[in-house]
Amino acid sequence: MINHRLIGSIVKTERDRLKMSQTEFGAEIGISQSMLSKYEWGGQAIPDDVMENIIGFTKSVMLIQHYAFEKKAAAFNIPPLDNIDTHIMTVLHVFEKEALDAANAAHEMSDICANKMSKHDFNNIEHSQMISCIMRMVDLYQALNSLAYSVKETYDVNLDQISEALTKKYIDKSYICRSEVAE
Repeated sequence: MINHRLIGSIVKTERDRLKMSQTEFGAEIGISQSMLSKYEWGGQAIPDDVMENIIGFTKSVMLIQHYAFEKKAAAFNIPPLDNIDTHIMTVLHVFEKEALDAANAAHEMSDICANKMSKHDFNNIEHSQMISCIMRMVDLYQALNSLAYSVKETYDVNLDQISEALTKKYIDKSYICRSEVAE
């Protein structure tokens, strides 16, 4: 269930950061002051098209991450990292540490899973070790999101272009079929 109050409070924080009144902010995103007020205190759900306008206008990393989490728009719906410094160097440091640990975990998991075809092939310790490895690899997910959005915000990197390039790469490597990608 979406926490409308949390999303609304982040919208208010972003509006305050921009030093805008509800009327000014509402005009920028195409809604009335009274509707924005309802959204900010969590009294009403923010429609996806309005949220898209808010995110596009504010470019808020925190809002993007929380909204995706609340909408359960990912394989792993892990709460965003609220209390980390979003300075690019801090984010890069966190990403580097998590990437190294994820690589080590992938190596360990490949050893654990060698010659195993189902859950029944693991003993309890191996199964627990495998789960621990997965958790260490998934830790990279939030670090990667933070990095992507921080780079986007700091250096105005177009994440859509990166997504398109990766899609082409995956097609070229036959990881996905051309027919699965909308033309």
